[in-house]
Amino acid sequence: MHIDRAHPRKSTCNCPFADGRRVVCKHMIALYFTAKPKAAEDFLKEVEEWEAEELEREEQHYEDLERYVKTLSKTELQEQLLSALIELEELQNWG
Repeated sequence: MHIDRAHPRKSTCNCPFADGRRVVCKHMIALYFTAKPKAAEDFLKEVEEWEAEELEREEQHYEDLERYVKTLSKTELQEQLLSALIELEELQNWG
């Protein structure tokens, strides 16, 4: 294995996944993050930020969905529910 710290994508590993290919394998990542713990910390912070943003987007989506549902009449809700149940059943039959 060879890790090119200046250009990690130029690193090489002889594991079955990476041997002879220009890919970054888990061995390269592990060695790189061991050699550069600050890079690992920065990466983990980015992942945590992305996950927090994703959770916020999901919560906003459900709030928007709830507001939309509350605007529907009983008849509209019944029609939407029936349509969704039929669609769900059709999807399950295809799978």
